[in-house]
Formats: sequence, structure tokens, C-alpha cells
Amino acid sequence: MSDLEQVLRDDCISLFSSRQATGCEINVHLLGHSTGAYVIRQAFTDADEKTSIKNRPWKVSQILLIAGDISSRSLSGNDSRSISLYRHCVRLTNYQNPFDSILKLSNTKRIGLSPRVGRIGLPDDTHSKAVNVNCGRYFSSLNEDDLVPGVDYYGSFQHSWHIGDITFTKDLLATISGDIDRNEIPTREKVDGALIMA
Repeated sequence: MSDLEQVLRDDCISLFSSRQATGCEINVHLLGHSTGAYVIRQAFTDADEKTSIKNRPWKVSQILLIAGDISSRSLSGNDSRSISLYRHCVRLTNYQNPFDSILKLSNTKRIGLSPRVGRIGLPDDTHSKAVNVNCGRYFSSLNEDDLVPGVDYYGSFQHSWHIGDITFTKDLLATISGDIDRNEIPTREKVDGALIMA
């Protein structure tokens, strides 16, 4: 277990679950960028293995993954690596960008055997709590030359364009607020059953 996973489990999930167990209504959302998706998934799994947490009923509201650097197939509805993740959330939203060159490198170092969820999206047999938003068309409309690094985006453009982007921020806010159904958020279009950021 990494230090981050342990902190998330012992300092955050443990405290949060103890408060919910006493009837305190706390609404928590989690945003995981890149390997943050892995840290969240593993912390939830580790929490279900710790008796003091496992025996408490607890649930976060939204889990949002952007440029998620975890295996797409690990988020299928019956994969043991994500059972705890789905058990303890109301909704999981994955933001996918097929043009994310950093996640291509991630595939390469894994000998191409486990495509990343942030690049190819959720698997067809994903859990009913999960929704995928393909950002590829919107990302293709952006011109990196028109944007200022450190102001309009942070880090690698292909991998971190979300941070600072107005359209993405509107979509994120609508997702977290939950006032609009996931299929009707104005920054999305439904195309052949898939949600596409517009």
C-alpha cells in the first residue's frame, strides 16, 4: 500500500465513515487525475479490508476520473479490483480523451496489454453507476497555440487540458451538483448511445 493510499484510507475514509455511521450527513466528491484514479480505487479496496471501516455503512457521492491511468477493464461491473469503489459511491464519471499521448506511453510501459481508462473509456460491461464522457471531439477543437501554459492549462496539454478549461469546468460542476440527469448535461451530446463533450 502506498503512503497516499494509506493516508486516504486511515485519515480520510476512516474519519468520514465514522461520521456517517453516527448519522452525520456529509456529501463528499472525489476527483482523481491520472494516477489519482489508481490511488482512489486502491484506497477503497484497502478500506474494505480494514475491519474498523468495513463494518460501517459509508458512501461518497461522485467519483470523477480525468485522464485516469488505470486499466479500463478493471472498471468493469464484475472486476474484483473495483467492487469496493462501486459499493461506496453514488456515481462514477470517467472523462476519456483518445488523444492523451501520456496515457499512450503508459500503455507502452505495460507492453500494451492494459489500455488506460482515460484514453479508451469504460468497458462495455461497466457498472450501472458508471458513466463515460468522451472528450475527444471537444479536445480536437482546442488549439494549444492559443492557450497559455500555467494559465489556461497546467502540465502536459494532452493529459491535463481539463484543468482551467471552461467547458470542462461547467460539465464537472453540473456532474457534482447532480441537478441535471447525466444524459442531459448541456456540455454533452448523446451520439449513438455515447456521451460526447460538445
